Amino acid sequence: MNFVPCVAWVPKGVAKSCPDKVQLSPEELKNLIRETKEMTGVENDFEDDLEEEPQSASEDENDSSSNTKDDTNETKDEEDFEARYNLDTYDDEDDNKSFLNIADVAVYVDNKDDKYITEHDEDDDDEEEEKDFLIKDNDNLLVVGHVEESSSVMEVYVYNKDDDVLYVHHDIVLPSYPLALEWLDFHPSEESPGNYVAVGDMSPVIQIWDLDIVDVLEPEYCLGEKSKKKKTNRKSKLKGHKDAVISLSWNKHLRNILASGSADSSIILWDLQDGTSLKKLNFHSGKVQALQWHPFECQFLLSGCTDGLISVYDCQANNEESKTWKVDGEIERVLWNLFDSLKFFCSTDLGFIHSINMKNTEIEHSIKAHNEGVTGLDMSQECNNILITTSMDGTLKVWNIENEFTLLKSLKLKVGSIYTARFSPDSGLTIAIGGNNTSNHLKVMDIAEKLNDDKSNIDEKASEPSKFKKIKQGTRVNEINTQPTFSRSPPKKKVKVAKKFNN
Repeated sequence: MNFVPCVAWVPKGVAKSCPDKVQLSPEELKNLIRETKEMTGVENDFEDDLEEEPQSASEDENDSSSNTKDDTNETKDEEDFEARYNLDTYDDEDDNKSFLNIADVAVYVDNKDDKYITEHDEDDDDEEEEKDFLIKDNDNLLVVGHVEESSSVMEVYVYNKDDDVLYVHHDIVLPSYPLALEWLDFHPSEESPGNYVAVGDMSPVIQIWDLDIVDVLEPEYCLGEKSKKKKTNRKSKLKGHKDAVISLSWNKHLRNILASGSADSSIILWDLQDGTSLKKLNFHSGKVQALQWHPFECQFLLSGCTDGLISVYDCQANNEESKTWKVDGEIERVLWNLFDSLKFFCSTDLGFIHSINMKNTEIEHSIKAHNEGVTGLDMSQECNNILITTSMDGTLKVWNIENEFTLLKSLKLKVGSIYTARFSPDSGLTIAIGGNNTSNHLKVMDIAEKLNDDKSNIDEKASEPSKFKKIKQGTRVNEINTQPTFSRSPPKKKVKVAKKFNN
């Protein structure tokens, strides 16, 4: 088992140019080892293995008599062996040294200070590593949830389209199988925006990790239980979800609001400022697999459920009523249309994608897009009306959605079954795709190159800017769209919304 269930992009210019590194004191390390042993019970199990059942006096006597002759013969051989290899003094220097104590292991910051290292041919490699450790202003970070056998890791990649670079900068060991990743920049104790990622996993707890810290051992804080970080001094007043958290969406306008969907059928709106729940919604009857806040109107929340219901909820309403639509199959993904504020899309496990207008009660357009479930659904922020879908059948398809669904390109990718696909927020038509191919489970590609290679699409669509138009890199959505759009830059000041979202 080796696959990528979820990914999340970090915009350019957000990450620290030189991330911090965790340095534990011997006392902190000692406490961490003790807490780990208490949690896992390793120490007790080890001691139990060492204990032996006592023997009776008669058994001891029989064993002693039966082994006397053997011991006499072996003693002479052992003495000859010890004398030959000088074993009597072999361990004299280390008799009083604790070998397995991690805190006593001596290391040098620089290998040049170690007298036992005489060759320093790796200096060039060290300089290259130091260079790779620094993050440039035009670098994107790509956060990848990676599951391999029984281990779960969150890998933080550096991607630079201009330099054609993609590599793992650092990784974070996760306690459970990751199901959802959502980047956010809000921290309750910081005035300026930060660099964090919310993680939903098989547990009912949401973890918030700081991406600007390398070798971090625990999340910055958690939602759904008391935070382990003493500096925050915040307690969760609500237990939160009762089952796995499988969908997350951060409100980019009201930066202290995070929505989470769970396998327990509930949606919770969290106030990150206090670490508390503002509202719990229970209008779904199945697993809430998809969530997304409206890109223009901060109070509208779009959700999709395994019961086939798509819901639009107005968080300013005084009740839990929402407008709903019903489709066949389970909802896999939901997505607002970036170029039409009244429309949104959804995909199902039956391979269909649907276009819906909030003003209407009926579904506007539907198409059988894939042979299997559509697990990836996203729109480009820098190119008019371009929609991509990916599926468990291993294919990626590019659509023009100005009128209906017009297929521009279909690609069979070598990443196995595809679990997720996300457009980069500021790298043109670059997309990250996660699959289950053991040797190629992550792919980052620029689909503009694939579209340009397709001469038929170029000849047919290039003369019609409204159909498909390649946008120069760096051009924002509001520069190519005539209708009003929103700025994706978060507000500088923190916004309190407890009164607005509470009943």
